[in-house]
Amino acid sequence: MQMQQVQYFLALCQECNFTRAARRCAVTQPTLTVAIRQLEAELGGSLFKREGRISTLSGLGVAVQPHLGAIDAAADEAKRAAAAFLAASPAVPPLRLEPVPRFKPEENAMRKAVLSAAIAVTVLLVAGIAIHTLQPATASSSSKAGDIVGIYKLESTIDLKALPRQELNYVD
Repeated sequence: MQMQQVQYFLALCQECNFTRAARRCAVTQPTLTVAIRQLEAELGGSLFKREGRISTLSGLGVAVQPHLGAIDAAADEAKRAAAAFLAASPAVPPLRLEPVPRFKPEENAMRKAVLSAAIAVTVLLVAGIAIHTLQPATASSSSKAGDIVGIYKLESTIDLKALPRQELNYVD
């Protein structure tokens, strides 16, 4: 059931004529007729006795009219409550959502390296593997100034061969 169908039903109840009810609702008469027929199909019977140009409520129409009127009144009350709330509330700027650019690892080698390292560390932590940094006894004479030299030792309490093997691939 749609609100328009309820409003069309109530207009037709007051006008007793499809053409006048359609004019009152600012729609064409076929649009109103289709909406009323859909409402009748949903409710399971004819809501109006159609006698020439005059349409009067059927027994089913009389039974549902107060309920559909209450739906329309409740919708109007909800609109009034929302307007009163917005008028009393301080102005809140609308939330501005910006599209998130699609990540493409091939566009930036550093981004790809950082993402790969983050995934690797996450996998290691989930698998229960500890990473320890060991400092070398002497700095390598072949290393350039500013290079970071480090040796890493992996310790695991889990049998790595027992873990399922999964390949990590980038998906474009």
